Amino acid sequence: MGRILLKSRINNRNNGLTGVLYFGDGCFFQCIEGEEEAVLSLLRKIKNDSRHSDITVRSRKLIKERSFGSWEMKFVAIEESMKELLESRGYKR
Repeated sequence: MGRILLKSRINNRNNGLTGVLYFGDGCFFQCIEGEEEAVLSLLRKIKNDSRHSDITVRSRKLIKERSFGSWEMKFVAIEESMKELLESRGYKR
């Protein structure tokens, strides 16, 4: 996990991206912020990486202000409250 975060933080800083990565129950949930082309480029890279599977974009929207502006990639283990939020949005494990 440490190597993933280190590489993500470096790449995200170089591409003007910020975000948060949640992990729990063997699944990842990620929120990525940045210029549209940079976000789409990263998404293509993730989708083309054989280490990833079952990738679903749950939401895509324009924002006025970043929620994770100071985080190249913050890592948080998923707690029960996050599981409940994801389930309320239709995500089922």
